[in-house]
Amino acid sequence: MIFSNPYFLLLVLIVPFLIWYRFRINKKRSILPFSSIKNFKGYNSRLSKYRTILKYLWAAVLVLLIIAFARPQMMTRAEGLAKEGIDIMLAIDVSGSMKEEGLMAQKLKAVKTIAKEFVKGRKNDRIGLVAFAGAALMVCPPTDDYNVLSDFIDGIKFGMLPDGTALGDAVAVATDILRHDTRRGKIIILLSDGINNSGSIDPVTAAKAARVMGVRVYTIEEGYAVEHYLVQRQTNWGMDIDLLKEVAEISGGTHFKIPDAKHLLNIYNEIEKIEKEKLKSEKVEYRDVYKYFLILAIGVFLGETILLNTRFMKV
Repeated sequence: MIFSNPYFLLLVLIVPFLIWYRFRINKKRSILPFSSIKNFKGYNSRLSKYRTILKYLWAAVLVLLIIAFARPQMMTRAEGLAKEGIDIMLAIDVSGSMKEEGLMAQKLKAVKTIAKEFVKGRKNDRIGLVAFAGAALMVCPPTDDYNVLSDFIDGIKFGMLPDGTALGDAVAVATDILRHDTRRGKIIILLSDGINNSGSIDPVTAAKAARVMGVRVYTIEEGYAVEHYLVQRQTNWGMDIDLLKEVAEISGGTHFKIPDAKHLLNIYNEIEKIEKEKLKSEKVEYRDVYKYFLILAIGVFLGETILLNTRFMKV
């Protein structure tokens, strides 16, 4: 059991003082309006000892109320969370800066092959696909039909979207797809070169929205493409080399950088390990139980009041 407001428990420390003070006051108070009690000498009610206990049940009521105000919570287990798996959106950059050319020939083909290999290794996860360049497009919603998804992965290509790189739009579209199911873990795995020069949504704003929706964004930066594309274009497109890292950190994900597409599968597998650890920690949930202490306190108070005015009533 844990307490959401533990500082209220400090009030328990004053209860012994209140009991002592109440006992001291009652000891001095005259109960029988007689000048002498010699005629009552020897009288001993078998109920008197129980009445003494009842007189101080108010202290138990006070302790129960303090515990209720501290808001106790019991730990429960969300069984089945790991079994259900998670929802994953693969967001793959098909912009000009990722195009097959030079030393990186067949890069997109390698990315698609590795993505399909990652998909086939899943069991309980639902996986979807977003392609993005100057705009973002949902190619396939989250599904557990991995053969169909593999066909969609094969279908993405350069030129299917306006040129440019809209990182914010890609995160926003993927987040909007994932936000509807609140029972499963939700992540986006975004592969790009880090250049953001298109789209209507700022990547940082999209990352903050993802965090609010409970979606973690894992970003994979293909390092060679950045340097090569800037040299070829000889442009200063306001690239922030830490942008993908910032998007990942804001949303609660992790940023990775790879020299080429061949290292992509290792990153996919590492993300899977990270998510498994997060699922283990997220299986523990807490349920409020303060109402039971509150009900018990009310019950004890009513019972004490009734008994002291009936069965244990004093003259």
